[in-house]
Amino acid sequence: MVGMSFDRICCLLLAVLVLSGRSDAFCGLGGASVCLRASSLPRLTRLSGAATRPLGALQARLQTWEELSEQVPKPLIRETPALEISGGDEVLSTGRLTLFRDQNGWCPYSERVWLAMLEKRLDFDEVLINLQGGKPSWYSSVVATSQTPAIVTAEGKSVHHSARVLEFLEEHYPERPLMPSSEAEKTEAKRLIAQFPSIMPSGARPSSRAAFLIRGSGMPLARSDIETSLGKLDKLLGERGGPFFMGGEVTMVDCVYAPFLERWRFQLPCMYDGLEPYDPAMPNLFKWYKAMEDRVPAYSARVQGDSHTWELALDGAGGGPTTK
Repeated sequence: MVGMSFDRICCLLLAVLVLSGRSDAFCGLGGASVCLRASSLPRLTRLSGAATRPLGALQARLQTWEELSEQVPKPLIRETPALEISGGDEVLSTGRLTLFRDQNGWCPYSERVWLAMLEKRLDFDEVLINLQGGKPSWYSSVVATSQTPAIVTAEGKSVHHSARVLEFLEEHYPERPLMPSSEAEKTEAKRLIAQFPSIMPSGARPSSRAAFLIRGSGMPLARSDIETSLGKLDKLLGERGGPFFMGGEVTMVDCVYAPFLERWRFQLPCMYDGLEPYDPAMPNLFKWYKAMEDRVPAYSARVQGDSHTWELALDGAGGGPTTK
């Protein structure tokens, strides 16, 4: 194939797959369809002596580049460590929607907003704040609480606290909503979000590194407390058929719960022998984990941490093995 163009090579490969009945092999990569544009296909009639199948039906299934671009997580975000910014005026003068989140990706409340903004496909910048004693002095002039997450709009309006930020984003950037369209479903979604504290174990610290796993005293929660919460979550996810909290589509409810369930997936087995949230024994929770990875590229390819990260974070938070 030396000297052949990339498009020609792709067309030949696609022709081979068509002949072998595997024309779907170009699709479904990374949670988004990756198919050749129909207009780039030649009229193939014979390859290596074998008659090709009619290409009309296949061409009808192929997507344009414009359609494909809508499935790609947007934007290609500019991340800037806070220490590289001279002052608040530099941020406020950009005229860009900006997210302020923790630089390590440990804060679950920052992750809620981060995931929602990506899933809404907003065009925004990020400023990464060091929460381990390294906040820049100018940050309080932009965000009065000096906490993360926070956003500053293109017009310079500052909004902080994850719940308020999520509500603000849904109200002011409605082009790709994350709340259901019907009032009844929207009310139900709000109820599930408000129910979050009662679903998670009581008496536990909602800390960044080991959220809802360790008591204020520093001792791990009893295994039975965790199992009770897992049971509630599995039941909740099954009420509408799943795989997501509101049924077949990801919503703001999933953005609210995801950071904490992500940590539990990797940290619970480290603390409680044999306790695996990612297990078909909890079928609805298992389907949710799978759907978040398979159907939400903004989460699986960008936001989600891995087992190594969360095991180290747990160790830093003082969590250790326990079978009780």
